[in-house]
Amino acid sequence: MMEIFEDALREKDPYKAATCIEIMSNTLPRSKLEPLVQRVQDRCKLTADQERILTGFVRLRPQ
Repeated sequence: MMEIFEDALREKDPYKAATCIEIMSNTLPRSKLEPLVQRVQDRCKLTADQERILTGFVRLRPQ
């Protein structure tokens, strides 16, 4: 899944990257997801709403 996530970042595809984060959230704790969200925010052009949704999604995950 990380390889697909990296491809999404290279393609600057926030939808594919967010889908990867959603799938990985089933097995990864919040502390591992937060840096991934930061990478999406840094590499992909997100609207303020998209950033808020991604951040909120990870914040609601178990620690």
